[in-house]
Amino acid sequence: MRVIFEGIAYDTDKSTEIVSGDNSAWSGAWWGLYRAPTGVFFKIVVDHDGETFLECRTLTDVEARTCLERHANHLVEKYFGPMPEPGSPQASSSAAGSSPKSSPLPEPSSELVTLKLGIWGVSVDLKELWRRVRRKWRG
Repeated sequence: MRVIFEGIAYDTDKSTEIVSGDNSAWSGAWWGLYRAPTGVFFKIVVDHDGETFLECRTLTDVEARTCLERHANHLVEKYFGPMPEPGSPQASSSAAGSSPKSSPLPEPSSELVTLKLGIWGVSVDLKELWRRVRRKWRG
């Protein structure tokens, strides 16, 4: 099934279904977590009529891992690698929501200098914020 939702094409036929579920025999509602050939995870949620899409969106690795931890715990390490044991140095960063395979902080981009949040009238200097975060992590 190929679904275009908010300008993004989600193709369940070309993707790997990782885990899914349905509501019951009397309802056409269902959901599924998929992994696209590009490696990106996405989730589809269909309403009780079996046709109305309530949600079609890509997930971050953390969101996908959380979904797997809840619905298919036996698959977490298959898709995200070995998880740390309790008490190991990696356990605290993993519990905080980062994947053991991913770096805790993204590399800074010189293109992103200032973020202005017009609604609240706030501006944030991203370069300075990045410097402070790196200093704190190293300290």
